[in-house]
Amino acid sequence: MSALHGTQISASLEMGTLPTSVYERPDFHGLEGSTNQAHDKEAEATVPHIQYSELAVESNALAASSFKSVYKARWEKKGRNVALLVLCHSNQATLSDMENEIRMFGTLGKHKHLAELLATCTQARSEKKCMVMEFAALGSLDHVLSKADEDGVDISNLVKITIGMQVAEAMTHLHLYKVVHRNLATRNILVFRFDPQNWKLVLVKVTDYGLSLLVNKGFTGGASVPEVATISSNAAGPTRWMAPESIMRRVYSEKSDVWSFGVVMYEVWTLGMIPYHLIADDEQVARRVTQGERLSQPDNCPHQLYAIMQDCWKSAQKDRPSMPQLQTALQEAFMVESLEAAKTECVVCLTAEPVMALM
Repeated sequence: MSALHGTQISASLEMGTLPTSVYERPDFHGLEGSTNQAHDKEAEATVPHIQYSELAVESNALAASSFKSVYKARWEKKGRNVALLVLCHSNQATLSDMENEIRMFGTLGKHKHLAELLATCTQARSEKKCMVMEFAALGSLDHVLSKADEDGVDISNLVKITIGMQVAEAMTHLHLYKVVHRNLATRNILVFRFDPQNWKLVLVKVTDYGLSLLVNKGFTGGASVPEVATISSNAAGPTRWMAPESIMRRVYSEKSDVWSFGVVMYEVWTLGMIPYHLIADDEQVARRVTQGERLSQPDNCPHQLYAIMQDCWKSAQKDRPSMPQLQTALQEAFMVESLEAAKTECVVCLTAEPVMALM
């Protein structure tokens, strides 16, 4: 980071103009403090097992795949709506089989940008194991983006960057625990608060982060990545979000998550456009990606943001940035965009945040 950027960020921090989630950890660049926080929270990660009868489950699934079905339900005892994830291949499993995974789910879900596991239960007739997750009334990010596009709603660059920052923070937390997501996409990001012009009113959370925990237990039907949900999401297969090594060798790592994060940023900037939308065949997409073809720069996407995407799509895993490095890059991009926005806003009459008041 240049000295100028450092001065700008310091000034903005004093005035509270950057998203607080970015700087809540004073030791952001060194994860030792985060590790201590994580261990402290692990003791709080007890997940209760409840009776299925405590839930009033809607009959129609919100989404379905070979791995799971998702239903909206009402947890009467708690007086809240929840999302019920029914694991399709779990009827032969016991709760003790899932004990470690449930504990890890509970620990990870304490992070503010990861969807929280509230409880577990067992379906009465099928004996399939279920996960009770917090419910996002606004739905998944791909739905919110697509609706904004259909309605002609403009989403500010600061809001788009904020979404990226929150997702990157969630992924950094997962990687701290050596958990690889494997299926990061806007369809697996839930929106709890959203304002197309005010980044302070945006809250998203990554979900489906437990796939890598459950895949070795056989709950995914033998699939290393389940197909895309067939009801609420688009028809594109997961291949379009996969790194070359995942396509060719089914290798998944923190760096393959980084690749997928770059595709998520592309989705955000195109308001939910399907990656490689001009190519109908997923196999053709896989062939072109492994041969070096990459997604083009979206319209109205700043060069700095597209450069971040391109870094995520380096062929060699070692050449891709880490999630903490992406957080830093997005912080800088946020500052640049804030300064650009300030040029067209009046500081004197206080019609906008005085980003440049100390400069």
